[in-house]
Amino acid sequence: MKPKSGDVVHVRHRVTTTDGEIIESSFGGSPLRFAVDSFRVLHGINDAVKDMEVGESVTLNIPAAYAHGEHDPTKQRAFRKTTFYQGLKVGQTITFQGDLGEPYPAKVLREEDDCYIIDMNHPLAGKDLIVDLELLEILDSNNTAPFI
Repeated sequence: MKPKSGDVVHVRHRVTTTDGEIIESSFGGSPLRFAVDSFRVLHGINDAVKDMEVGESVTLNIPAAYAHGEHDPTKQRAFRKTTFYQGLKVGQTITFQGDLGEPYPAKVLREEDDCYIIDMNHPLAGKDLIVDLELLEILDSNNTAPFI
């Protein structure tokens, strides 16, 4: 049986860059849990799960455009030096809060006389990803609320 829209699934996953850097992994830990078509995971993961049977494993190659997007030079922002933004270092990653309260990392690119130039792209923007995925379980969407 394959999961359908709204079903909650448990998967094991490992996300790596094409140069082998492990970004995250649930192998050896708690599985990732999400509702199919909830827009809470990368589209490539969501779409692959819909074509899988419980116990099946796949390896996905997800181009940057379908992962966290291409690197966008227009996402560089100038932040005036204020009490809040004093003492930042070039190369430092700082965290903002997104609309839903989620952490939003950004990187300090350079310091100018009265401001810092911050790159607001996702840290993985422009990177192709490899995802190892195993479908562990399909739960009834009427009985279980997803974690994400």
